[in-house]
Amino acid sequence: MNARSHLKVLFVNTVDLSQPIQLGMIPLAFGYLASYSRKHLPEVGLEFRTAEGDVGQTLDTWRPDVVAIGTPSMNFDIARAHAAAAAERSIPVVIGGQHISLLPESLSDDMSVAVIGEGEATFVELLAALASGSALDEPAELDKIPGLAYKRGGQVATTGRRDHIIPLDAVPRPDRKLLGTGRQSAVMFTSRGCVNRCVFCVSARFWHRIRYFSPAYVVAEIEDLHDNCGARQITFFDDLFVADKERLAQISAEVVKRRLHKRMVFNCLATAEAVDPQVVASLKRMNVARVAIGFESGNERVLRLLKGTRASVEANWRSARLLRDAGIEIEGSFIVGSSDETEEEIRDTLRFVQESGIDRFDVHLLTPFPGTPLWRDAREKGLVSVDMDWSRLYKNFQINPEESIVMAEQVSREKLHGLFLEFCALRDEMDAQLQKRTPILLDRSPWARAKHALRKLIG
Repeated sequence: MNARSHLKVLFVNTVDLSQPIQLGMIPLAFGYLASYSRKHLPEVGLEFRTAEGDVGQTLDTWRPDVVAIGTPSMNFDIARAHAAAAAERSIPVVIGGQHISLLPESLSDDMSVAVIGEGEATFVELLAALASGSALDEPAELDKIPGLAYKRGGQVATTGRRDHIIPLDAVPRPDRKLLGTGRQSAVMFTSRGCVNRCVFCVSARFWHRIRYFSPAYVVAEIEDLHDNCGARQITFFDDLFVADKERLAQISAEVVKRRLHKRMVFNCLATAEAVDPQVVASLKRMNVARVAIGFESGNERVLRLLKGTRASVEANWRSARLLRDAGIEIEGSFIVGSSDETEEEIRDTLRFVQESGIDRFDVHLLTPFPGTPLWRDAREKGLVSVDMDWSRLYKNFQINPEESIVMAEQVSREKLHGLFLEFCALRDEMDAQLQKRTPILLDRSPWARAKHALRKLIG
């Protein structure tokens, strides 16, 4: 075994080149992996690059020592193609993220090893093994590292779960130079995980529990994004930025103390149940201009099937009223197409959109992602499989109704598509009205791209 003092790591972002909204969004996960690796492997000269699209030229000219791929489920076929390209050049491939963590049996023969769950510590140990001269196809070496899946004798073997990183502040801020700096709009995470377990969302299944970066860590990152990266708008991309009200109040107070609220505007995601007067006051104080809420349904029965018993249509109405009265823009997210949802229940959701006073919204077809209860149900019905065309999870039901995966059983595909088009028409009308009212309030494109990516990644 030949030890190496220098390693070149190529992070490959799997994007569908036919979908412009996917382009140019390098995952923050790559930035966290790079900064954490440099912190824990100071003796190894680590060189990182990112690539997307056709990576063959980069593989040939730069010749990385390892290719690290991150992918959502709907782009997994693209990930397999990238892995095959690297394998043809005898370059080892590490794949990570939610898809492979929740469906390790989809690991392809061209993928040397999969990182299961939170990736930083496991990735560092893999790089350390490479630096010491080990290959990534040696079971004796891989079995020493928890948090992995790999092929052994044609079957997928796992090495057990790795403990979470605690405290989360031990993870350095992501390497923004790797991701690209100088953007007025930025995204960041202040926590990992979610307190909810919605049937359609993989986040809670991936992270298992919620952990927080400290208020001091969060505000320091905000200030760094402003001072060193040119950010004037930040979207907090946590599943539930407002989950801990006291922590939120501390972040808000520190933002105000440093007068960042005078120089920046913020967006965040929330759930209706978490929005109360204290939360709204904290958001308003720190200059949060827009909150995206997963209202999901305007029908009580369907809402509770999707989100559990803590959710209620009453909370949906209350949160919309509180944010509206505070002058904070509201962007809603709604889901239609549950297996037993009726036309009238779908129309309850349409009425909520029309009457709640929210500013804009998106509507989504209920889609079964790996790791969720929906995936299990869809698999039993033969709608999905491990060797499926993964791009079907991304089909736009508005324009591709026949190719989309439909779980609805009480409403025909044709009828569901007609109802979906009613939502789309209303969405477009509301977008036009909002653009007339606030044509230059915020740069909407980064928000739209980031929110869309989140909905597909979380997953």
